Amino acid sequence: MDVVATDRPGARTDRLAACGARVRLAEVELGARGAAKALLTAHRPTHLVHLAWYAEPGDYLGSRENLGSLAATTDLVAAAVDAGCRRIVAAGSCLEYAASDAPHRETDPVGPESLYAACKHAAHVVCEPLTADRSAFLWARIFYLHGPGEDSRRLMPMVAARLRRGEPVDLSGGEQVRDYLHVADVADALATLACSDATGVANVCSGMPASLRALLGAIGEHVGRPELLRFGRLPYRPGERMSIAGDPGTLRGLGWRPRFATPAASLAYLAEDAP
Repeated sequence: MDVVATDRPGARTDRLAACGARVRLAEVELGARGAAKALLTAHRPTHLVHLAWYAEPGDYLGSRENLGSLAATTDLVAAAVDAGCRRIVAAGSCLEYAASDAPHRETDPVGPESLYAACKHAAHVVCEPLTADRSAFLWARIFYLHGPGEDSRRLMPMVAARLRRGEPVDLSGGEQVRDYLHVADVADALATLACSDATGVANVCSGMPASLRALLGAIGEHVGRPELLRFGRLPYRPGERMSIAGDPGTLRGLGWRPRFATPAASLAYLAEDAP
């Protein structure tokens, strides 16, 4: 299989080093006028997995950059259809779903509460008819993910780094329930979906939700400094959803299973200093 990975000009490429000659890199700025059409015309892919979106930590939920990501996504999907792409998998978000204390099923109603979630849902609404009768389309709603190379400002690497330095970490009560999945399992799930005949919506999640207290406690144990986690020192955020978990029904039906027995078992890498 000939695989082409795309990234912005000048972006780090070390994450592709282990792939060797099996993966070619094409640099492209998808927001540039005509860039998507030129990319798809040049490579004529049979399958497309689209993950690019604005995701700056601390800013992405309300940023107007989401509008640019929405436009770039619809332009890319339209160009893929015109280039004869047979199958398209695009990344949505668990935040598209309406709030619920139960694990979200793929047929559950949506109810986006942020500009980010609204733009993700809008992309889904536009791409479904855009691909109708010409390309098989699947909308992969990704839940919470983590893994090596994650931005140091995000919760798990931030907590791990401070614990490794011997610094106490003030936290909320940690009763929020989240469905975290290691990035290697996310990649395997997306590859499974891309190589399947499934269409519609698919949840990309572990199906094994855990509280943040349990997950961060596991990081504390891996690092060897659980006593530095100070739960209950900070308030919960106003309007924070206390439970965001999913049911990976489509993936389960395809025989996919996460490689880690529990979400906490996937956190050992955080015990070591980041490269």
